[in-house]
Amino acid sequence: MKYHDILYASDNKFADIMLCSVNSLLQNSGLQNIRLHIVCENFSAAECRRLVDFVKPHAQAELFLYPIEDFGVAIPEWKGGQANNARLFYPQKLAEKFKDIDNLLYLDSDTVICGDLSGLTAYRENILCACLDAGIFDSSKRIKSDKYFNAGVLYINMRKWLDQEITEKIKRFLLSSDQYSLLCPDQDTLNLVLKGQISQLPLRYNLNFESAFFKGLYARLFCLKGRISYQELQEAAADPLICHTYGGNDIKPWHENKINPFNKIFRENMAKVNPDFRLQPLKGHLAFMASHPFIYKNYRILRRYLPDTVFKETFKLIKK
Repeated sequence: MKYHDILYASDNKFADIMLCSVNSLLQNSGLQNIRLHIVCENFSAAECRRLVDFVKPHAQAELFLYPIEDFGVAIPEWKGGQANNARLFYPQKLAEKFKDIDNLLYLDSDTVICGDLSGLTAYRENILCACLDAGIFDSSKRIKSDKYFNAGVLYINMRKWLDQEITEKIKRFLLSSDQYSLLCPDQDTLNLVLKGQISQLPLRYNLNFESAFFKGLYARLFCLKGRISYQELQEAAADPLICHTYGGNDIKPWHENKINPFNKIFRENMAKVNPDFRLQPLKGHLAFMASHPFIYKNYRILRRYLPDTVFKETFKLIKK
């Protein structure tokens, strides 16, 4: 039997958000024979039981939980925990337990699946397949590469990952480099270690905030100085398969806001997971921007074009 192996990694603070993604996967992906691997950080026994009870009614899925504390190797921390970087190390861990994994799909906890993912099996030519990072910042210059990929959705060819000892290469890279100088440790590491060995997925497999947020002239302005074409943005936004609901300036769909384009799809899925879920309030300048779409839209476009030094000084004035 061929399985679809899916990997998540989450700490207990993101349990509801991850379950929202899991729900969308089980409801919308069109995948059968799913082995769902969830790396858990700081989950209580009750929280683990909740995961088991949630997945149990879905006959097409089997759940496997991995307390990160039992991993046995120190995973570099980022943002106060290890879950963000677990994707760098767990392919090797899973391969030791399951010898028949051909491909592994890693999904960030804040993704929402809204279409059939069976077409992913066509993308196997490289060690790793991912979408270009189509955000405001051009990180390709920072890591000296013509392409920079987003690590929120990763389709991993496990045979090639193991044959080329990618986990060991990642460990050596992190030991030999100043990991604390990496802006996004997981993402930067994958882009640097696997430079030239990552194949590009269509943007619809990882539709980002900006690509869904900007419309019309603003979308054209966004694409003029970016890594994706206006046509690709339009096609992906019209028919996304995976929405990556992280927000500009960390304004997420679980915050009170009027700007995140994924508010509706996230909240519809969340209602099926936790009907009592309450939106989190924002404060200060973020609350102001989140309530004024026109101002925020122009702010983000200016951020695209203004030099960093000019923007930082302007942003200081806004925060005051």
